[in-house]
Amino acid sequence: MSKHIFSKRNFFLAILSVFLFACAEDEAAKMLELDENSPVMTYMDVSTLFSQNSTVRLKIEAPLQYQYKNRDEGYPEGVYVEFFDSLGTKTTTLEADSGYHKAVNDSYSVHGNVVVFNLEEGQRLETDVLYWDKVTKEIFTDSITPVRITTQTEIINGNGLRAQQDFSEFEITGGVTGIFTVQESP
Repeated sequence: MSKHIFSKRNFFLAILSVFLFACAEDEAAKMLELDENSPVMTYMDVSTLFSQNSTVRLKIEAPLQYQYKNRDEGYPEGVYVEFFDSLGTKTTTLEADSGYHKAVNDSYSVHGNVVVFNLEEGQRLETDVLYWDKVTKEIFTDSITPVRITTQTEIINGNGLRAQQDFSEFEITGGVTGIFTVQESP
């Protein structure tokens, strides 16, 4: 009789052990699952070149880059970008505290101490947030973001901006103030 109870007890312990092991395995699997905001890859000291017709058109450098499950990319520790013309000459630079690339529409946003410098014209743009659309080749802010543009002869402050990506043409969309050069007509 005691032999039969011992077998039931061992059977019960075996079932309980299997159940507990299965639960522990499920918990371990959940811990390894990544949510949408978790990077799936991390790169350090990144330098990426984009070319068109065998000519470098864009260079992105960052100390840290995250790649996410949806193919988006984040640059949480700063980003530096150089733009080149069709001859491969560097025309514009961009620097910011952080950046983000949305893969679905191939657009970028940069945040914090954003500075764009047009090397050809000597123009400097400063703002806190800037968006770049690779398809339309435009950089822009929303209509309330303060911007400051410094040229060789002017300082322009305002809210909102739309510009060509090389910063060769720009429009401040609201609240323009500053120091301007006015040419008198004869």
